[in-house]
Amino acid sequence: MNILTKAEMKRDPFGFQGGMGIGYRLTPKMAILLEAQGRWAKFRGLEGSSAAVAAEGGDPRYTLFSEEGKLYFETFPLLADAPRLIMVQSAPPLGPEGEAREAVVDFSGFSLQAGFRFYF
Repeated sequence: MNILTKAEMKRDPFGFQGGMGIGYRLTPKMAILLEAQGRWAKFRGLEGSSAAVAAEGGDPRYTLFSEEGKLYFETFPLLADAPRLIMVQSAPPLGPEGEAREAVVDFSGFSLQAGFRFYF
């Protein structure tokens, strides 16, 4: 049995990215640099489909289940550091004592870098 999941966003994503840097020349041939960069990009509202079909070489007419809707993930508190189960469903799943939430892809972050620059 193979489980196929496809997801897409119905609208255009929106995010910000920016950075700033400062340099200070210590000598005519060397400078010290400090740079900060940040990004905010969260994607919500992923929708798609999931289907369990017969194994490769099997008859595709025998689809075990098919579901369309939003992409969710669920945590299982019974297992420490358990992986998340990603699923597409038309309504939030009611897993075994888990907490289901709508899936969010988050590329947000911040970085701070320091270094030296040498001039030849």
